[in-house]
Amino acid sequence: MCEGASVGSKIGAGKANIILNVKDIHGFKKGEVLVTDMTDPDWEPIMKIASAIVTDRGVERAHSAIVSRELGIPCVVGTNICSRRIKQGQNIMFHCAEGERGKVYSGNFKI
Repeated sequence: MCEGASVGSKIGAGKANIILNVKDIHGFKKGEVLVTDMTDPDWEPIMKIASAIVTDRGVERAHSAIVSRELGIPCVVGTNICSRRIKQGQNIMFHCAEGERGKVYSGNFKI
């Protein structure tokens, strides 16, 4: 589906919640996968309850990557297209356990 720089070394799955504007974070639920263009410190309240973070922009030293390392959750940054390829509420799997490239797949998975 899409890939970017891998942060962390976990594999997991969850429901995608696509949020492109920080003012819309109120509907985010614990355990969902945050899918967005890019994060900044205003996003941290929901980053703390996300099962993973996927961003279109960013590098291994981006805000989302730094925070996800601190929180111990997987993150895939710099995908360029994930927020447009993934559908709201879609079940996805994130795979950050094979080195520098993290991958995001669509579908229902048991981990």
